[in-house]
Amino acid sequence: MHVIDPARRRTQSWPGVVKHAGGLSPNDVVEIGGIRVTSLARTGADIALSAPRADAVTILDCILARCGGDSSAVAASLGERPRARAAKAAARALAFASPQSQSPGESFARVVLDEIGAPEPVLQRPFFDERGAIGEVDFWFDAQGAMLEFDGVVKYTEARYLGRLTPAEVVVREKRREDRIRRRPEVRGFTRCDWRDLHEPRRLAKLLGGVGVPLLRPP
Repeated sequence: MHVIDPARRRTQSWPGVVKHAGGLSPNDVVEIGGIRVTSLARTGADIALSAPRADAVTILDCILARCGGDSSAVAASLGERPRARAAKAAARALAFASPQSQSPGESFARVVLDEIGAPEPVLQRPFFDERGAIGEVDFWFDAQGAMLEFDGVVKYTEARYLGRLTPAEVVVREKRREDRIRRRPEVRGFTRCDWRDLHEPRRLAKLLGGVGVPLLRPP
């Protein structure tokens, strides 16, 4: 747990708790369930200044999604600390963040794709056929006619994603969706990745190479 104590002169850490020195403005604090916590904007700024890039982008993507894509509040909070050690990296993470990422896996994948030099993909590209809307795909590489889907396990195992379907029914539904997408004439390649591929970029690079997506900085 991270705590901000305006009375402290320096940051100290204990097992499970980090106490940060620094001030808080009235806009930095909100109350949730009777507990005073930092606002979304302040939280996003703090994480962007302190966390690794992938973690920062994942949180910032979520904040932008909740704020309708408006990054001004986080940018303003960062602007109050222009001399922070990681100010430039935090600003770059905010500029890279997108409200279109729909899961932590997609956010993490975007960072890895950028780091290995993949072309910038279109996010949540919709597809249609003669039967109507098929759905959106996570990453669409238009020049290559290729798509990449992040395949998290939770959509096959957790009740909030399964709804009234069994895991087997979800797998069948996903396969039928994929078949419809593959039949589109503009689609020349379709591949999926999971958390293992994101933590081992060589695996992701091999998947992208299999559908013709070039990399500027292969791992």
